[in-house]
Amino acid sequence: MTTIEGYLTISRVDDKYYYRIHKKHRIYIRKFCASRRMPFIKQAVLSRPDPFREKVCLPLGREGCYYVNNPDSEDGDIGASHSLSILDYNRPPFGQPSLHCGWTITKSRLLWTWDLRTIKHMEWLEYLIYHFFRPWGYVLNGTLSWFNDVADNSGDIVVDNNKIKIILYNNKKS
Repeated sequence: MTTIEGYLTISRVDDKYYYRIHKKHRIYIRKFCASRRMPFIKQAVLSRPDPFREKVCLPLGREGCYYVNNPDSEDGDIGASHSLSILDYNRPPFGQPSLHCGWTITKSRLLWTWDLRTIKHMEWLEYLIYHFFRPWGYVLNGTLSWFNDVADNSGDIVVDNNKIKIILYNNKKS
């Protein structure tokens, strides 16, 4: 299991001292990260309301990859139930790393949620930066420490102005 500690600060590109993400972006990212990422039949969800995605001016995306409002489930969370509009319940939409994102957001920070279902932590971080933070004018900075007890290795994830660098530490016992 991989554990990640620490957080990344989020600031505006035009004002690096203003550490607060706009409310509509924060709500969308929370919904996106908390939902099971599955491909949808675009025509089936095109006419459904998706106010959080629409407020941040995102398209539906390939296989509905930006869709976050599944009214087929009782609580509105994507993936809570099987739906005829879902192409495949057990694979992510094209371009997304896995079924579960594992990151969450506060007013000014991106954090790891300790979600044990999540794999591909780095790929998700890159995806969030490339698809949301950078286009919306946000910059992520900070250092996260990680440890994988199965592989017995650890390191740091350093993010500097949306650029990710991995520092590995050799923890393996001889």
